[in-house]
Amino acid sequence: MAPRSSNCFCHFFTSSYSNQSVVDGGDYEFRFNEEEEEKLQYEPGVQSSTRTKISEIGCDASWVEKKSSSTSTSTLFNFPSSQKYVFAHVVMGNTAHHTTDDWENDIKTAQAAGIDAFALNVATGDTNTPTQVEYAFEAATTLGSSFKLFFSFDYLGGSGAWPATGDSSVASYLNQYGVSPAYFKFNGQVFASTFEGVDNAGDWTPGGPIRSAVQGTAGSIYFVPDYSSLGSAGFAAQLNNVQGAFSWDMWPSGPVNMTIDNDLAWQETLGSKAYMMGVSPWFFHSDANPIAWTWRGDDLWAERWQQVLEVQPQFVEIVTWNDWGESSYIGPLVSTDEVPANSLKYVENMPHTDFLNLLPYYINQYKGIKTNSTADSMQYWYRTSPAASGLVGGVLGNNPTQGQIEYSPNTICEDKVFFTALLQSAADVHVQIGSSPVMSYTGSAGLNHWHQPFNGQTGNVTFSIVRNGQMVKVYFHLTSRWRIREAENYESAPSLRALAWQFPRYQYCATGCLSVAPFALDGLEILHAAL
Repeated sequence: MAPRSSNCFCHFFTSSYSNQSVVDGGDYEFRFNEEEEEKLQYEPGVQSSTRTKISEIGCDASWVEKKSSSTSTSTLFNFPSSQKYVFAHVVMGNTAHHTTDDWENDIKTAQAAGIDAFALNVATGDTNTPTQVEYAFEAATTLGSSFKLFFSFDYLGGSGAWPATGDSSVASYLNQYGVSPAYFKFNGQVFASTFEGVDNAGDWTPGGPIRSAVQGTAGSIYFVPDYSSLGSAGFAAQLNNVQGAFSWDMWPSGPVNMTIDNDLAWQETLGSKAYMMGVSPWFFHSDANPIAWTWRGDDLWAERWQQVLEVQPQFVEIVTWNDWGESSYIGPLVSTDEVPANSLKYVENMPHTDFLNLLPYYINQYKGIKTNSTADSMQYWYRTSPAASGLVGGVLGNNPTQGQIEYSPNTICEDKVFFTALLQSAADVHVQIGSSPVMSYTGSAGLNHWHQPFNGQTGNVTFSIVRNGQMVKVYFHLTSRWRIREAENYESAPSLRALAWQFPRYQYCATGCLSVAPFALDGLEILHAAL
């Protein structure tokens, strides 16, 4: 997958607690999950990356100086209900070592986060695809849950465009699996999507080869392709051939934040037809063949879910579950053998699964399901060094091969700490970088998101939740024993947990982010002794 991207080494933290151990810490109690306690003894350092937000992200430097949070909005998860679905994009080419048990675990993990189905991105010519598709459907059928699967036919990857009919064709896959109880159907029709395929759009027309070959077996097709290369205006010519459209435009171009302008343009073109909106945490194309580039991530995960509420699409597709080479993954890594070799150093020991932790709140919010938080929790993430502290190592900001203006990646990734608080009631969130002054942000019940500029500060980053003048929780991280290899000469870098100036090149990895969850792996949650 290629169109659109972003990158930077980050930390991500999430908190929640149950089955905790408590260690006497004097003025504080140190609480952490018993399962993770054992891990802390030997590898304190790595957990996932996360983004979250249900707020206007505009906390610029002057806003921070005022220690005010009036620009932040919180969400109480109370929206009109309607039939909506959230999917996660799975690159089947990155699942070669999956077993049926692995597929079951992936499905259960995704479903627990509120995801309704996997969009299985399948390309031609991959000899592992038939086996892995079979395993995926076997796992979903065995589980017998409401979680479903459907195909997203990749016309740009693999050995070429998909044949409409015949062996190993679009029609053969839909006929074989479209009758499965695990296949996702909408309005009684088998759901299908694509990654591009404009040159083969005629295969999908009413009465065309695909629909004709499938009608007698799997039935009629609900077709929602990604023809983003046409643009929303150019897509108008396809309206009689589709039931909806999926836009791959979910990352900003250049040193700016994402807007909903293109989403609204697609909706205007589609009229009454369905719109599937893309949501992604970030994107860094880490393989320098032909180029390595980044698009801005930073607040994107939080920002994009807020935009989902504004756009109110019929469907949402999270990109991606497992695209390791483009760093947009939110799912668990099964085997390093499934990671492209040139991307492994940006993926290994850099899980992003904490992106899933607040996802049920975002999804419930989008679906209009009221959800009240019964506990406080936080997520936070940041690059471990300022952008200018290392060499760019050939990484570009934007992709000039797509006609975009090229920028320095230093201007794409912002030197800020990004954090979200899920609060059960109004509270202040305090942030401190190193020995710099503590900054305070006021939040209300629900999800609140902010960002704090580095402002030249380095050192440990500490977050705390304060309610009615009493410290409720403190989140911080230990210094990691993990050492990152320099991208080209593999020299070990300084310790990663604190913000520091010394760092290897390629620190732009906006999704090769290190992620840590308090009291998971290397995080501790500290509760005030008075509680």
